[in-house]
Amino acid sequence: MNSNEQSHEKNVANFDVLIEQCKTLKERYNPAQDDLQLVKLSELSTRAKAVLAAVGSAKTDYDMNVNARSTLFQSLLKMSTRVLRALAAARIGEKDLVDAREHVRKMRGTRVKPKVVAITDTTSPPAPTTASSSQRGFDSQVKHFREFVDGISKEPLYKPNEADLKVETLQKLVADLEEKNLKAKQTAAVITSLRIERNAVLYAANTGLYDISMAVKNYVISVTQVRDPAAQKMRAIPFKKLA
Repeated sequence: MNSNEQSHEKNVANFDVLIEQCKTLKERYNPAQDDLQLVKLSELSTRAKAVLAAVGSAKTDYDMNVNARSTLFQSLLKMSTRVLRALAAARIGEKDLVDAREHVRKMRGTRVKPKVVAITDTTSPPAPTTASSSQRGFDSQVKHFREFVDGISKEPLYKPNEADLKVETLQKLVADLEEKNLKAKQTAAVITSLRIERNAVLYAANTGLYDISMAVKNYVISVTQVRDPAAQKMRAIPFKKLA
């Protein structure tokens, strides 16, 4: 858990301390504002704990899916290199081998020598490109590996005996890569949404846990003496605004 996550947890824990301190005031704690009433404070505490728990669970799911994706993708280049060797051993056409190598170069992020395009009177010039030579993003790797395997599937001379190099196995690997990449992106979207919700519950202007805490502190100080132990304890309860 990083320092910010710990600070969110501390804010919520300290909010419960704040509530308990308000209870010690008994009848002296009688704010006119409805959202400062003890019942409302308890409801806010419950919502805050629920959203923190949801974020924590989503973070676990996200980490598991990202780790699963990374583990699978780490083997991709080694597998692609083995397939290239098998293609060369099968003595496929030179142009097909060059095309296969180009896909693997792109997966490695190696700059590929641009193809020369002959410009005629009826040919529009190629659009300028500013894309990076490195294309190691997960989406790009899936795309290039899918195209790599698709090309292999159409090659009649590629018939390896090794089970993990067969076209059917490689196609299953493509499907697995796509599935794990999608799950990682989906869980990333979930945790992003939940963190937005958490920030709203904890830090929204006027209604968030932080602003409510500050309002409670001000109210308690307003109805007690400056040196009153209750006021001093209330001031000492720390909160940190993180959003």
